[in-house]
Amino acid sequence: MTRVVRAEETGFVDDGGCIYVAALPEGPIVVLTEGAAEAWRRTPRNINDDEPVDDYVGVLVDLGLLTIEEDV
Repeated sequence: MTRVVRAEETGFVDDGGCIYVAALPEGPIVVLTEGAAEAWRRTPRNINDDEPVDDYVGVLVDLGLLTIEEDV
């Protein structure tokens, strides 16, 4: 099974509506809303391949903010 976790050296602020997230220290700051914010909030519990969250996870992975890990 694969799982998605927050990338190392990533900082964020969740104000309850939007989430402001950036790869530290260089940024840039990305503003997440709606589905993208939900995908981000779910990552502490991990998003696995049985729980897709539209294309937001792929975008966050492409930005280097989330990482896909393979369980061994």
